[in-house]
Amino acid sequence: MAKMVKVDSRLQIGVAITTSNPQEYNVRYTPQENNIYIRQTSDFDMRTYAAHIAEGILNKTLVRQDWQNKIIKWVTENIPGTIYFIEIVMYSEPNFSGNMFQYFYIGRTMHRIQYGGRAMKKLFVSRSGAIKAAERAFGILTNGSTKKNIRVTVYEQKLHQPMPTEISVFE
Repeated sequence: MAKMVKVDSRLQIGVAITTSNPQEYNVRYTPQENNIYIRQTSDFDMRTYAAHIAEGILNKTLVRQDWQNKIIKWVTENIPGTIYFIEIVMYSEPNFSGNMFQYFYIGRTMHRIQYGGRAMKKLFVSRSGAIKAAERAFGILTNGSTKKNIRVTVYEQKLHQPMPTEISVFE
């Protein structure tokens, strides 16, 4: 028999209204403040798991632990055809004012960040890898400073969409 647990408070499920199928769900999982995973169900298993967990959220009842773990694993896995990149914006004055310089993350060596222009940016296939790299880059660039003059942003680019989506910001 499956173990029943409370619904993870970081997990949110809603009905997808943008599709013609009323059985589709939007699943959102937020393990950390700047790390949000969102996916829409498309196969029978994930719809079943999402419906079960949504019912548990609405009725404040227990849900199957194995189904909850499967849906969390599914929403956080890599999505085929999606890439991630990191933008670094530096301002000449505190509080994000003054002249702005836009760069893109290329890599890092020990305690130095390599960054370049739009054509020279590192593309990540893993969302978590991109967010970890952005977090490390932000830590190295600010070096404990409390001045707010550096913003590091992670973008998600799907191959069939022309514009990237901002998914995480470090300020």
